[in-house]
Amino acid sequence: MVGSLFLKVLYIANDYAFQLNTVFIVYIFYSMMASRTFRQTQLELINLKIELHESSIRDPLTGIKNRRYFDTTMDIEWKRGVRNSKQMALMLIDIDHFKRVNDSYGHPKGDEVLIAVAKLLEKNMQRAGEFVSRLGGEEFAIVIPNSDENCSILFAEKLRLEISSLVFQDDASKNFSITASFGTACAAPNPHNRQKNLFKFADKALYIAKNEGRNCTRIHHLTSNELSQQEDTVVE
Repeated sequence: MVGSLFLKVLYIANDYAFQLNTVFIVYIFYSMMASRTFRQTQLELINLKIELHESSIRDPLTGIKNRRYFDTTMDIEWKRGVRNSKQMALMLIDIDHFKRVNDSYGHPKGDEVLIAVAKLLEKNMQRAGEFVSRLGGEEFAIVIPNSDENCSILFAEKLRLEISSLVFQDDASKNFSITASFGTACAAPNPHNRQKNLFKFADKALYIAKNEGRNCTRIHHLTSNELSQQEDTVVE
């Protein structure tokens, strides 16, 4: 378009018309540049918004999803389970004696342990809908859609063994390892059940695992009555 206007200007003899067309061409040129700049600015703003959203749902230390993401996505998966009438499993993981790791080897080494465990867990998230989040401290959560009790126990044991096989070195280049306790619960979501109860009883199973020696997996066999409880009960 600009090229054709330039050709037109070349064949215009009237000085006023020449000036007018020149101004028009300059106007079009700057309009194109302004439009390109505007589009570039819009793309930069979109990318910034995406980056801000990603940072708001990721744990800054380990890089995996955080508690905020867990709460939001757990609700989404629960509602999807209601529509699909499929069971889902919730797995809670706690690194055993993590305070002892920090006290014995220092907090930087403790951070290294957390990062390694987070990467191991995330690497195992391979099915659609599965995700792992760091809830805080040394505790993680895994949501597994379309999973029953047997599958969740087998998966938990696989992860537990992989965690126990991790090897770390202290400042004196001496090797040390860690273990983790797992608590899991499964449920078939429906409109009358409460997803908070699934979390509560998975947490109860984790408490039992830690109370029975740690480095093991325990499952709470949920009843429909437990899932529909309206009042929170204290996990002993």
